Amino acid sequence: TVSALNTPLASASAQIFVNVLRDALASSRKASDLVLPQTDLSALFPEAAATWLASHGAEIYRGVRVKKVIANASSFEIETDINTTNFDAVIVAIGPHQFDSISLPAGCVPPAPFDFEPIVTIYLKFDQRVRLPTPMLGQADGLAQWFFDRRQLVMGDAAASTQDGLIAAVISASGPHEDLSQQELAGRVLAELARHTGPLPALAWHKVVTEKFATFSCTAPIQSQRPAGITNMKGIFLAGDYTAGEYPATIEGAVQSGIAAALGAADFLNMH
Repeated sequence: TVSALNTPLASASAQIFVNVLRDALASSRKASDLVLPQTDLSALFPEAAATWLASHGAEIYRGVRVKKVIANASSFEIETDINTTNFDAVIVAIGPHQFDSISLPAGCVPPAPFDFEPIVTIYLKFDQRVRLPTPMLGQADGLAQWFFDRRQLVMGDAAASTQDGLIAAVISASGPHEDLSQQELAGRVLAELARHTGPLPALAWHKVVTEKFATFSCTAPIQSQRPAGITNMKGIFLAGDYTAGEYPATIEGAVQSGIAAALGAADFLNMH
């Protein structure tokens, strides 16, 4: 439950969890397939999508900050830190914590502020190979919910050799681990890992990465505050896992929202 909703059990939405169980366990057999990518997520989809778009005449701007979107009579003026350009429709695909950094027409901003939950990843690098029994190992009785054997998750000997001895532990949602120092946290997770592997080789280094705004807090009240992807401003659409939907802040929810925004924009353009 914690891994799916990234929200402490005491405040997590039971209805959203039921939706996850329904679609993962009460649907077709393949709905519960666990797919582990053997490359980073950027290469898996966004970079491939950008390459496809560029080959079909799209212009891709990286590292360009959008500062303002202005609605004109028949188009939208987008002001960035390098230029100002007119567009026929706009899909705003940012996190809910980023709306304060961009000026949008009225009716395009979520009506209420979201609370957020962190995800902490602890990287443990050993001076020898450490092999987990499976590429992804879960536990229910510790700080970490998951351990990932990075060596088993990459393709090719050259790439794999860079991951030798690297284990990533993941902690979802807020909790008592936030009160620990990085050194203390790494030590606790190291002890938990040893319960599954037995004696471990020497630890070469560790690194703790905290994503403070990893997901919105998936509580019952937030459901009524999640904004629709079709905004009050015709021609502007929202895309993100936080928009109105049946899922928590997951890739599946983000994909559904993105498809809905794309279809909505296509319909709008076809009518204009």
